[in-house]
Amino acid sequence: MTKTLSNLIIGWVLAVVAVQCAMAQSGASFIEEGAIDGVQYLSGGVGLEERAAIEGMAKNYNLKLVFALSSGECLSNLMVGIKDARGKLLLHTESNGPWFLANIPAGQYEITVSFGDEKKVRRVEVGKGLRTVMFHWKP
Repeated sequence: MTKTLSNLIIGWVLAVVAVQCAMAQSGASFIEEGAIDGVQYLSGGVGLEERAAIEGMAKNYNLKLVFALSSGECLSNLMVGIKDARGKLLLHTESNGPWFLANIPAGQYEITVSFGDEKKVRRVEVGKGLRTVMFHWKP
């Protein structure tokens, strides 16, 4: 019974984060597509229209990073770095929205994301399908 309640609470928190991100103000943000050293990336996702557009383009990418405060507010203007298993920096750029997608070869990666003075590092395995990694900061 406790595990079921815990799963319900986790599901509710994730739903609240998703709704709050979906209701983010659409301001002067825009979807940015680019490539650095052959690594294609896309960032954006402020507002429902941008999210719908990115969802349509997601089939071209195999890594999706999502940035939010633990309170559910979406974040933008974060620095994203992706290193391969050998420590080679493949990509280092700014994400102008709460969603960042990249198309990288299948393998092991270290992802570093900086928001303000705080840096978060995740080690992930990326394959052919879309891998989503969430990054949360305290408000």
